[in-house]
Amino acid sequence: MQLEIGLPGWEVRIEERSANVWLVRGRHASGASFEFTTSASDPAQRARAEALEIEAHLRIRSLV
Repeated sequence: MQLEIGLPGWEVRIEERSANVWLVRGRHASGASFEFTTSASDPAQRARAEALEIEAHLRIRSLV
């Protein structure tokens, strides 16, 4: 299932692994990606935080 995190360029998918355990995968248009498993009640919040951290690293790399 698609998960909306409110950041352009990101495609995030979520699937339930077991009762209240989620596998979350995100991929940016640049090719950067993340994957994690969580039992958090709001996996979108963590996915957004992961995406923002990756975007910060991408910006730093573009400055070097």
